[in-house]
Amino acid sequence: MNKRTVILLVVLAVVAALAGAFYLFTLNEQRQTEEIAASLRPVPVKP
Repeated sequence: MNKRTVILLVVLAVVAALAGAFYLFTLNEQRQTEEIAASLRPVPVKP
């Protein structure tokens, strides 16, 4: 493999890692937001 191919693969790996981390972060944020919304929702009281 020549130098250019190695650099390209490294760049692709970094981009993929960043995309994966960002995806996991946003997924986690969304889950936390849903939990907060659920906790703020009034609990139905049975008559």
